[in-house]
Amino acid sequence: MKEAKTQQEFKELSNLGEWFYVTQGKWAARGSSHVVAWGSSHVVARGNSRVVARESSHVEAWENSRVVARESSYVEAWENSHVEAWESSHVVARESSYVEAWESSHVEAWGDSHVVARGSSYVEAWGSSHVEAWGSSHVVARGNSRVVARESSYVEAWESSHVEAWERSYVEGHSPYTTILAKSAAALLSGGYILGNKILTSKEWLCACSIPIKKGKVVLFKSLNKDWTTLHGVSYKVGEVTIAPDWDASFGSECGRGLHFSPTVAQAKIFREDGIFVACEVAIKDMASLPAFAQYPDKIRARACKVLYQVNDESKKQEKKGEKGK
Repeated sequence: MKEAKTQQEFKELSNLGEWFYVTQGKWAARGSSHVVAWGSSHVVARGNSRVVARESSHVEAWENSRVVARESSYVEAWENSHVEAWESSHVVARESSYVEAWESSHVEAWGDSHVVARGSSYVEAWGSSHVEAWGSSHVVARGNSRVVARESSYVEAWESSHVEAWERSYVEGHSPYTTILAKSAAALLSGGYILGNKILTSKEWLCACSIPIKKGKVVLFKSLNKDWTTLHGVSYKVGEVTIAPDWDASFGSECGRGLHFSPTVAQAKIFREDGIFVACEVAIKDMASLPAFAQYPDKIRARACKVLYQVNDESKKQEKKGEKGK
């Protein structure tokens, strides 16, 4: 394996599409670069570049770059980058980056990033990040983050975070707005709002999701096709009332027989990511209960809604002109 000692050598070796290494200095990897970073080197990876970070190296991963971080390396992952973190490496994951954390690695997850934590890894989840915790991993969930806790993982749930507890996982809720969904009788749960083997009324579900109620109505969110219709052909128009053609309040399943809404856009994205999102006003009297052990606690059925406006990824009103339903 060749070593790049100057930026010109780095560029020339990058163009070959083969693996090479650097030991110190700051480097800019682009395109199909294949780099192994050692020592105190600093690599900024963009495009489809691939980097293996070792020792005390520092990598900034952007776009569709892929990084394998080992030992005490430090990685900042942005956009659609993919990182595998091993040993005592430290990763800061932002936007839509994806991280697999192993052993004693440390990850800070932000935005819509997705982290799979294994071994004794430690994860701090913020914003709308999604974490799957396995083994003896430790997760601190904040904001609207979602965590799936498995095996012997331990989760501290804060703010409006949502945790699914499986197997022998241990979840501690530190906020009345935290939602803990019991998926296993062996899981140890405390604090927060625990959902399990009981039916929740619409008001109880709204309380668990920290949704404010005003005069018997709430604002919920929905994902739609770009032509303002659902996958089942129901049309939504700003300022108008949409009514479910198949409404059945007594229907026992959480899917079908009504319109479906989520507490936030991040949760609506679970059901469709590539469309548009709208805010809707829903009357509590028009909402169904949530079944026990619901598979999708991030949505609830309703008979009707009034479409308010289009929203962005942060559940805020879309300010662009001409963004109204047709």
